[in-house]
Parts: sequence; structure tokens; C-alpha cells
Amino acid sequence: MSSLRSLSNFPRFTKNILSAHIHSTSSFSNTSFFSIVYAKSLFQTKSLLTPAAIQSRFFATKDDIPRFLLTENGLLGDYIPVPKEKRPSIYSKIGFKIAINNWKNAMKTTYSIGTIKRKISGWSPKQFALDAQEMYEAMNEAFAEGDRRTLEELCMINMLSKLKGDMKKRVGRYEWKKVSDISKPRIVQARTGRLTQSSTLCQVVVRIEQLQSVVVYNRANKPILGDKNKPIPVTEYVVFQKTTGDVNTPWMIYGKLEETKFFIPVKK
Repeated sequence: MSSLRSLSNFPRFTKNILSAHIHSTSSFSNTSFFSIVYAKSLFQTKSLLTPAAIQSRFFATKDDIPRFLLTENGLLGDYIPVPKEKRPSIYSKIGFKIAINNWKNAMKTTYSIGTIKRKISGWSPKQFALDAQEMYEAMNEAFAEGDRRTLEELCMINMLSKLKGDMKKRVGRYEWKKVSDISKPRIVQARTGRLTQSSTLCQVVVRIEQLQSVVVYNRANKPILGDKNKPIPVTEYVVFQKTTGDVNTPWMIYGKLEETKFFIPVKK
């Protein structure tokens, strides 16, 4: 179980104002840059792509395509709605506060989804959530297999650095498997910010709830942690990022968020 947790222990994003060009009151992470190779068709990207599609359409030898900088522009929003089953009565003080915050997030998300639809022709929230889940699963499989190339194609620099660090620390062989979906993936938050006059940063958070199994094997190929016959429920909030406009980048995994915490008194 602890090995599974390592897939979700992405550090909380630091609150640091990035740039006056981004119009948002949300928190930002530190700026960093990732040199990555893209094909010329990169500028025509209009939907989220699976790892195979990314590799076939955007990657080639270093000799025949230019290099571009894929910028991490910071986190535009860190609010995750409290699930309905965890909310106290709306007539309580804390319940009313949660309801107001959820409503504000819903309004911002609705506006941002509309912006993304205008910027990306044919973009569908439902299809995006399904494609995003495929990227998330591909990331977990690549992490378990130690496939750094696939992780570089899927993840932005902070997430990539965290996963590579975890791979260096672990001992033995990992085996990750999705057993089933507990619920359909869905968008719980979306934010957009203007980078330049013609460039827009898009970030979408997808809630993924699954039964997963992780088994760790030693060098003798004997399981030392986990049981593939005893999957555990996992809920994760995964942040995806894309830039439209002057430099049209593909959707990539920015990181993960935790559910927003409120102090909810326990009834005696």
C-alpha cells in the first residue's frame, strides 16, 4: 500500500506569484522549464493524445526537428470540491461555507470550460476526462516499469522529477494494475489564464477513482509488498495542462492535488 501511495505523494504546490501576464487570483508554483522535442505538427494539436499518439506525431530524431521550451506556468487553482457524501448539512456554518466555495468553483470551471472550447475546436469535457484517465494509467504503468521515456512524454518537469526521484529510491520490481473503475472520470476544476495577447494557459483537474493493485517484488522475484488479488480503492485528482496560441503544446500531466480540507466537527 505504501508503494501505491508513492504514486500520489506529489508535493503541495508552493504559493508564489508567477507573472503579471496571468490574470488569476489563485496560487502558483515556482516557474521551471523543460526542454523537450516536438515535431512541426505540434502546432496543430487540438485534443489530448495518448502516449503512442504523442510519440508518433510529436517525437522524432533530434536532427530533423527543432527544440522548444515547455514552460510550467504555475498552478491556476488548487480548490477541489468536497464530495457530496462528505459534506455536512448546508444549514450548518461549515456546510454553508463549503456550499459557497463549491458554487464559486463551479462558476469558474464553467467559464473556463467555455474558454477551452473556444480555443480548441471540437474539445469535449467528457471525452477529455476519458482520455485523461488513459494518460494517468499510462503514467502509472511507465512508473512501475521504470520507463523514463514515456514519463518524459506524459509529465511536466515537476511531476517528472518527483517520479524519477521515487524510481531511484525504490528497491526491486514494481507491478501496477488497474482492476476496475469505481466511477467514471470527471472534471472537477478547470482554469484558464492569458499568457500573452494570443496565448492561453489551460489547466483541467480530473477526478479518477479506481481499484488498483501494486505489488513489489525482490530480486528473487518474490512479492515483498502488496497483493495483486487484494486491490485497494484509490481516488486521485490529476492536473493536466496545455497552452494554446503562439506555441500550441499537447496536454501533459502537471501534477496532483489533494481534496480541499475543511474542519468538520464530528457528531457525538
